[in-house]
Formats: sequence, structure tokens, C-alpha cells
Amino acid sequence: MAGKMILIILAFTFGGYKLDEQVKIEFPVFTLIFILLGVSLAIYSMIKDLLK
Repeated sequence: MAGKMILIILAFTFGGYKLDEQVKIEFPVFTLIFILLGVSLAIYSMIKDLLK
């Protein structure tokens, strides 16, 4: 379960980082947004697994 959470967060972080590189914005907006989305999805996934 912890590995799944880490994988989700890292995947979203990497995606946001790469998107920031493409857009070339000075402030890492997409990285921050994708980190928050990744953490939210990881928590949702954990709660869903715990309720099974």
C-alpha cells in the first residue's frame, strides 16, 4: 500500500516537472498542482483499500 502511494505521488510529480519544462514557466506551477493531485489520489486510494 505504501509503495503504491509513493508510486502515484512520484508519477504525478514527474509529470508536473516535465510539463513545467515544456512550458518553461519560471515558477513550477504544474509541479505543485500535480503533487497536490498525486497526494490526493494516493490518499483516496489508501482509504479505498482500507475500506475493503
